[in-house]
Amino acid sequence: MPFSRSILGTKGGARTNAHAEVLRPDGSVIPGLFAAGVAMANPIGTRNVGTGTTIGPNMAWGYIAGQRLARRNQPPAPRLS
Repeated sequence: MPFSRSILGTKGGARTNAHAEVLRPDGSVIPGLFAAGVAMANPIGTRNVGTGTTIGPNMAWGYIAGQRLARRNQPPAPRLS
């Protein structure tokens, strides 16, 4: 996958929990809504530490969201009688 250099960072966006699930203002989860990358609030707060520091968190939060979705969509384990 090609990557280009960027200095883009956000200081706003949807707040998420540790599973990349979007939170309401009261802190409850909005079921089925996930955010990652520049669509979410910056996971390191209002700091933008420098050029290129967005790619790591963007990829990490995308992975976290994908893992959570994959676990949620697995069929239940069969019950043993």
